[in-house]
Amino acid sequence: MTWLVYALFAAQIADALSTVWFLRYGGKELNPMMASLIENAGPYGFVVVKIMVGAFLGYGAYLGYLPNELIIGMLVFYAGLVVNNVLLVFKLKRH
Repeated sequence: MTWLVYALFAAQIADALSTVWFLRYGGKELNPMMASLIENAGPYGFVVVKIMVGAFLGYGAYLGYLPNELIIGMLVFYAGLVVNNVLLVFKLKRH
């Protein structure tokens, strides 16, 4: 279970960094809540908030509040987001 906690935290960081990378190439955040956060706090504030969310989720997982199946589902979801961001950056770089 410990590796799931670290993986969940790492997934949050990977999502934040790949999102900022995507935005730097002209991408647009489609999640209205995250777009508002980025607009008001900037990319660094966004990364800080995502790290805090990752720490909060990781701590909840560590305490056993999140079942392993939910954590694995979240990891799959975040992996999809990161892969999507990376693919979009490569697409934007070509144009």
